[in-house]
Amino acid sequence: MTQNLLSTNRYFDFNITNYCNAGCPTCKRYTIPDNSYEENVVKPFLQQNKIHMDFNDYKKILLFNEEFFMGKNAQFCGEFGDPFMHPKIEDFTLFSCEIFDLLKINTNAGFNRKKYLRNVAHLKNKLCIFFSIDGMTNKTNNVYRVGVNTDLAFENMLLWNDLGCKSRWDFIVFQHNMDDVEDVIDFAMKNEIFLILKINLRKSYRNILKITKDQYDQIRKVVKKKNYKNMQFQDYYE
Repeated sequence: MTQNLLSTNRYFDFNITNYCNAGCPTCKRYTIPDNSYEENVVKPFLQQNKIHMDFNDYKKILLFNEEFFMGKNAQFCGEFGDPFMHPKIEDFTLFSCEIFDLLKINTNAGFNRKKYLRNVAHLKNKLCIFFSIDGMTNKTNNVYRVGVNTDLAFENMLLWNDLGCKSRWDFIVFQHNMDDVEDVIDFAMKNEIFLILKINLRKSYRNILKITKDQYDQIRKVVKKKNYKNMQFQDYYE
């Protein structure tokens, strides 16, 4: 890495694994073929090269560039795999929080990580976890988050909140889950969870349908009616 690259960036995104427990149809992991008769599968290079980043390699990278990483922020976004799937997620978290001011982790949370959450709860001022759950029921959430254990995802999110760590709930609105929005806001309000309500802006793909402008306007009315102060709403449509 060059000094210029490191000195001009505040956030560094690390893909620490390409293992994932979900099968989201429009995820970058998938081939997303235009032909409706062709199966939408995980890209061959990911199927053939399943890998977890070596923790010692990660540690060496950070320590070798410590003066540039120190005081900045990092993210385990999970574009090609869910960070919670890494068997050494706790080691990655603990060490990252020694170097970075803030670590963000994005996860579908449908993986048993309760022990991990309890073990890193003391880092609540440096660690922010975003729980990507797109439905109030397993049936609805699994339309997009295919294969995710939704009950377990909610348990993880609520546990993190109960530990005083203030969960962030990422909810993406599609046609199939838009009727859940009011219940989602109510649930977030009841449990004092910070809610990030996003509108899916990708084009419709098979059964994953983008909402219409009229439906978007309906969502805006619900958001305005609820007036939940602890919520970030993606207030635009394109």
